[in-house]
Amino acid sequence: DVIYGQRRQVLEGENLRPVFTRMIELEVEEIVRSLTHGVSDSTQWDIRSLLAKLMDVFGPLPNLPTLAARANSGITAEELIVDLQDAAKERYEEREEELGSEEFMREAERVIMLRTVDQKWMDHIDQMDDLRNSIGMRGYAQHDPVLEYKKEGFDMFEQMNQAIREDSVRLMMRAQFKTNQPMERETQATPTSGGRVSTPGALQEQGAAQTQP
Repeated sequence: DVIYGQRRQVLEGENLRPVFTRMIELEVEEIVRSLTHGVSDSTQWDIRSLLAKLMDVFGPLPNLPTLAARANSGITAEELIVDLQDAAKERYEEREEELGSEEFMREAERVIMLRTVDQKWMDHIDQMDDLRNSIGMRGYAQHDPVLEYKKEGFDMFEQMNQAIREDSVRLMMRAQFKTNQPMERETQATPTSGGRVSTPGALQEQGAAQTQP
């Protein structure tokens, strides 16, 4: 229901700007929480790793050096999250200006969402098949295979949703779009043999995190 609900949003041409704005906020919070490890003293944080992860997902953010300096001098995780969310959303506004029109930006959001959801969903189906084929062995270790399957399946589903969010945000913030090629939502992700997807889109990511053709 969750996955096909997301696909319907795309194929019916809904405005995904609020969805991407929320994903940006959640992704910033996830990055900060995961790299500060609940440590309240910001001078003990691994600022270098934090900046590297932010650059990987969002690209160059406004005022990032200033925010890093504030972290080194003392700041709470909550304050840093709010400041980084504002910077990321400001960068998102700049992306729309770079792409030239609101219409193109909205269509790019839909193409990226469909492409990412399809890729991660097909991967998830493969992983669930592998889990189902191996779960029977848990009985030998005195574990209930049904409960183990439900628990691990839920964890994998949550991981898939997190991966959809991160990859969607990364592509939207960092992709280079070939504006001379039409973006057809219905054909962005096509199942192929082995449960994989082919994605003949009109985008290519910048930097080290290259997407596969």
